[in-house]
Amino acid sequence: MTDLKRNKKKKNRSKLIGNIAFYLVLVVVSAYIFVSVVLPEKKMEIFHFDIYIIVSPSMEPVLNTDDLIIIVQADESDLEKGDIITFKTYIPELGAENYVTHYIGDIQVIDNQTIYKTHGENTAPGDYDEWINSDSSVHEVIYTDIVGEYSFKIPYVGVAFTLLSDPIFMIMTLISIVSLVVLIKYLVYIKKHKEKETQ
Repeated sequence: MTDLKRNKKKKNRSKLIGNIAFYLVLVVVSAYIFVSVVLPEKKMEIFHFDIYIIVSPSMEPVLNTDDLIIIVQADESDLEKGDIITFKTYIPELGAENYVTHYIGDIQVIDNQTIYKTHGENTAPGDYDEWINSDSSVHEVIYTDIVGEYSFKIPYVGVAFTLLSDPIFMIMTLISIVSLVVLIKYLVYIKKHKEKETQ
């Protein structure tokens, strides 16, 4: 086999691997967007990770407003004091349930149920969050409230990513990406076809 053929074979193999990787990423992103729109509560169960945007300064400077954070599934037996978790609770200012990302300050067992006491950054020892339900009764964070455990962050990209949380914007973005890929593939095909005609 000549060097020219070997190089061409390597180039084709690299191109194939690149195409497979690209389409794999595209499929995963598309699936994530689809699930986010249709079955948002199933994202963690399906993908074992989720993405959130920090919208308050309660965890600064560790997590800043507009940071994008990645959380992963949390095994109950692995949770301990000092872990950063994302959990769902009622927020009176919003008049609805929402997600909060805070530290586990303490883990207590009350009436055979494990309770997670939480707090933000720069709080005094033992000064835990006081969560309430919509009927003003006390809400204790339990394992089923916990969505996941903090893994890492991408600083200050939340503004752009917030747009992607809008279902219509997400769908339009997905359509644009797919259309762009199809257009590029078509142009490459036309170029190759013309090159063959001129040979």
